[in-house]
Amino acid sequence: MVKLSPIWINRLKKGSLIASICLIAVGLISSLIFNVFLSPCTKQQFSIMTDSEFPIFGTQFEIDCNLYEPKSQYDFYESQRPALVLVHGFMSSKVYFQGLAYELTKRGFVCLTISANGHSASGGAFTPTWENATLSAVKYLHESSTILKIDINRIGLIGHSMGSFSVSVASILDQELGNYWINATVGIGGPFLNITRGFGPGFAYFLGNPVIYPNLWYDPETAMTNVIIEGRTNLTRPYNYMNIIGDHDEAFSQNSAYELVYGMSSPAFWAAQGVADQSQIVPSTTYGIFNGSARRLVVIPGLGHAAEGQHRTTAIEIIDWFEESMKLKAESNYPGSLNPNTIMIEWTSMSGMLAAFGGLLLLLPLVAYLGNWLKPEIAIPKNAMKMEKRDKWRMFLIYGIVFVGIAFSVSPLINGLNLLELIPTDFLASNLLTLPLLIQGLLLIPVILILMWYERRRYGLDWTDFGFSKEWRSYLRAALYGFLLFIIPYIILNLASSSVMHNLVIWRIVGFFETFLYVFIAMLVFEILFRGLIQNKLYEFQTDTGFIPTRWKEIIKAAIITGTIEGLALGIITTMLLASGGFDVFSTNMGGMIPQNMGITLSWIPPMFILLPIIFVVIEIGFALLKAGLYREINRNVMASALFTALMLAWLITIILPAINPYAPRFAFLT
Repeated sequence: MVKLSPIWINRLKKGSLIASICLIAVGLISSLIFNVFLSPCTKQQFSIMTDSEFPIFGTQFEIDCNLYEPKSQYDFYESQRPALVLVHGFMSSKVYFQGLAYELTKRGFVCLTISANGHSASGGAFTPTWENATLSAVKYLHESSTILKIDINRIGLIGHSMGSFSVSVASILDQELGNYWINATVGIGGPFLNITRGFGPGFAYFLGNPVIYPNLWYDPETAMTNVIIEGRTNLTRPYNYMNIIGDHDEAFSQNSAYELVYGMSSPAFWAAQGVADQSQIVPSTTYGIFNGSARRLVVIPGLGHAAEGQHRTTAIEIIDWFEESMKLKAESNYPGSLNPNTIMIEWTSMSGMLAAFGGLLLLLPLVAYLGNWLKPEIAIPKNAMKMEKRDKWRMFLIYGIVFVGIAFSVSPLINGLNLLELIPTDFLASNLLTLPLLIQGLLLIPVILILMWYERRRYGLDWTDFGFSKEWRSYLRAALYGFLLFIIPYIILNLASSSVMHNLVIWRIVGFFETFLYVFIAMLVFEILFRGLIQNKLYEFQTDTGFIPTRWKEIIKAAIITGTIEGLALGIITTMLLASGGFDVFSTNMGGMIPQNMGITLSWIPPMFILLPIIFVVIEIGFALLKAGLYREINRNVMASALFTALMLAWLITIILPAINPYAPRFAFLT
């Protein structure tokens, strides 16, 4: 056991507080410098409605946008400015491309970044790709060309991941519709030439699964078919196309990128270039000429999927591509060759990361200082401590059997009572988590009451041995403790990241409170079991340091036991729900999500019915360490850990997972 002296404890508390504040200050100050004082552009936030010509499966939604216009010293093209639409990837927002937009505005480009339907502050619900939202943004620039001083013959597209699907398909649709608005396109980290072959049937099954998307208003098979690129390209369709991929891309393989670029033109074109098949494409080589036939593949060494759109090589390649395609180098007011040393895209995003890391680190001193300030008067579980070791472990086994056993009934109950239609959640795939948590929690209530009654009679335990108190103020203090632990880092993370990395604001407030309510009920019941009935029995010492717990055995044992029980149960529930929706949970290839011929080998991964419980156990042990650490002598009350966990989980679901309710109310007026 590690026991620190009070002097070292105070040093650690003060040191972590100072370190976190310094990181936050450095991050926010550098962000202020890069995003305000050194900003090469003005930024305007607004929403546009998807155009009636480009409805999203028959429906129009608001699309949240940022418009970046170069400041006077970078406004090289004045009344004939080139313009670009930038589209983020899955589970991201318009903020993803802010760093790249800065680099482009320094070269005189007007940039419009959009949040796809269902994401962040945009309206609507999730769809597989967003080509119609992209074309609506292009049409907005086209129709606003006089006001924005845009050259309508110099409009291009940039997309990352799922956004690369959107811009690639949009550039093809643009010509199929006879508009010819788009001068050049860059896809980053995707797409597949044939999405049905790339993702296989698994993606359509995923969307069509009523557990994941209970009220799907479009046919997922049709949605997938609409964005197949294969067979729709020719010599100049799409017009001047480049694809960028990192050689460590976890979502798309290099093989798929080679196949895509080769398929973006005709075999006759490639034969004329001396390329017999996709394997003969040489990266960083431009094939064709900038009359629409130009094609290029860039493979960036050592780069993973998430960072592809925020890398200096990406910025350099994109700037050169659009300047060549749009013939900007022939203009008299062309700013000259790009100096790579002026690219600051990685530093711009680093400022937000520093402040965000500081905000997370701040949790450690907050736990100590807030815990000591709001310390509730809770009695030590003396009777639980006196139980025989074999009796404790016998009860732990009973808890585990009961908890996991109930998990087997959750999926049949949800499906049998049609709860997905009665009380669905508002975010993609959150029905696999929030609704099952609620049902599991409700089913556990009578069981826990019976177990507590049994332990009171058999082992003479008191209510204090289960973490309860007759003093109602202790619950208020614990609730305030959990709330402050959430809200302070939330504010800091928003200040740090919402304008430079990802929009962390809770836009769909109704969906957030609904998700929070489901999770809080579950977490409160779970914490009574895991902290009150399990961790209290592991309590061995009557003193605590107030910052770093001396009861390492209690916290680690509690985390392993409770994390394993909860993880197994959630893995079983999720597996059964997926199976009920049509997923082949016994498949060794992720339900057919990634076919073998795409070069992404997943044969080493076990079937879902084994994989999901393992994943959940690992995740829940990590969460349990946090919750077990919060549940200490300074705050031995289940309310704090239950409230903090519910708020954090509901927030993460709300800001990461796209919406599946097209008409959920949003704080759209804030944009």
